[in-house]
Amino acid sequence: MTLKTAQMILRDELGACPVPLADEPLRAAWFGAHGHVLVGATALRGIKYKKGGKWQVDDRQVRQAAKALLELPWNPDDLIDVRLDSRGGSETRNWRSAITGWMGHAVLNARRDNGGCACGSGPCKTGEWRLPSTGLPCGLTPAEFHKWHGTSSLAGTLPLKVLRWNGKTWVAPRAYVDLLDQWQVLDGELWERHACCERCGQHARSWSNWFHWRGSSVTGYSTLCPSCAATLYRPYNGHLQGRTYAAVKWMSRADDFLCCLCQQPRRANYWDHCHDHEFVRGPVCASCNTHEGHGLAFAHRPGAIAHLMRCPACDAARTIELRHQRAIVQDHFRSERHTKCSFEPSVESLTLRPRGGVDVTLYCFGHGTRWDRQMSPAEHRALIDQFISLALPSARNGDEPHLKSADGTRR
Repeated sequence: MTLKTAQMILRDELGACPVPLADEPLRAAWFGAHGHVLVGATALRGIKYKKGGKWQVDDRQVRQAAKALLELPWNPDDLIDVRLDSRGGSETRNWRSAITGWMGHAVLNARRDNGGCACGSGPCKTGEWRLPSTGLPCGLTPAEFHKWHGTSSLAGTLPLKVLRWNGKTWVAPRAYVDLLDQWQVLDGELWERHACCERCGQHARSWSNWFHWRGSSVTGYSTLCPSCAATLYRPYNGHLQGRTYAAVKWMSRADDFLCCLCQQPRRANYWDHCHDHEFVRGPVCASCNTHEGHGLAFAHRPGAIAHLMRCPACDAARTIELRHQRAIVQDHFRSERHTKCSFEPSVESLTLRPRGGVDVTLYCFGHGTRWDRQMSPAEHRALIDQFISLALPSARNGDEPHLKSADGTRR
């Protein structure tokens, strides 16, 4: 059944369940880790067919997950310490670390909304992580915490609707704490199983390796080590340069090639192309395609500018697409400081004018200060040209470009 149908069944089955179910407990993106989505401590294996390319799950597993949640020995009076400070294991796969991370994220957003730290004027100087009155850090209120993470989910459930502060520590029903502990163990076991190369059995051994070995395809996700990927797929030699995406996507499959951006061999999934001029630049994996498509500081990656210049029109005009220009301009202004502040400001808003030039608003989290800056069309053009000029020679050496910051220093 489809994910939409599965979620409807879960909501119907769990109508009387005391465990708060997330609005969207099943998301396609979550299959990336190990091919499963966990609802409570039940794993739902993802199934993806070439035709249609949509994720599905087994209805029997969906009903099994609902049944397991309904049968939890739930006693709202049997509260135990959730031990948020007891992280242990890998922090990225630990539910306690996730919740404390939500607190830190909510603090940053509250500082921005309130024009500074709730502890007082100027940079935050408090040494207390959790204040006794709320159990939350740095003056964060329960309402602000729920505003930012009330719908954040773990195991398809909503922890903030269950957790309570008793004046000394965070507590929750014993059954819920046990459920999240079981979820964490099962999630780790599934990750271990899918952290091995599907061809030779080699273990990734680290999150960094796993991230680069794991890749998507029309039938789901697979794990391939660089050696096996290099054996199965061929490198791209630029033979389609100058062709448009509309022509190439029907004459050649991107997944026959290795990603032309990854430093290690990795299977490609898509034909990357210039969205301004439609020229194909090369085959890329799903991760590189996402980074390039959303900007995400892509232009700062080794070899990125050389890749963008594979569009003949961009190369001739000595320019790059606007989303990549935004990342370069943002990085330029982040080097600014107001007075002698040591905090790096965030770019709160940035507008690229139609005829060139930039309007930007910067914000300092430490002091709650905002200020506006402008960049003329000539300065904007010079910054982009400088970035491209420095990046192209360094791309051959695999180095990132170094630009002068807004304060004149080299970085």
